[in-house]
Amino acid sequence: MERLKEVIAFLYNRAGREEQTAQELRLAMSMDLRWFSPKEAEEIVDLFQNKRLLVRKGSEGLRPAFNYKKLTLQRDFRPSKDQLLGNTGDEPLFVRMVGHITDRADQEKRNVIAMINRRAGELGIEVEAAAMLVGDDLGVDMRPYTDDALAAIEEKSK
Repeated sequence: MERLKEVIAFLYNRAGREEQTAQELRLAMSMDLRWFSPKEAEEIVDLFQNKRLLVRKGSEGLRPAFNYKKLTLQRDFRPSKDQLLGNTGDEPLFVRMVGHITDRADQEKRNVIAMINRRAGELGIEVEAAAMLVGDDLGVDMRPYTDDALAAIEEKSK
């Protein structure tokens, strides 16, 4: 998920605008930067929206759902299709939970992980339970992870 955010940050910083259309993003990735084919660029823009990293504002414009200006990128930044589309596979539950919290609470990944680890240590609980609590503390709806977190905790207690 972090690599997807980096691509978005690069595209929006490059454009110098808070809002772009899906077409502008596809053209930038395929024609301007020559990172991907037009079809691949279309898949990637769809992925951005499916992961709720871009939200629709107004009639056509898309805006990042996170503070992209906070991300620091390498000068020679160039993503690969495998890095981006490979993110759709099965990520570990903890990684998905951290991503969910960081996306919705506008927090950096390392800060969220530190909060989760601190809470788990203080309460003597599993990290999945701590992630549920930290997400809730930050105002993030963690209900989509309730069943998976409970199953992971039960599995660890066996």
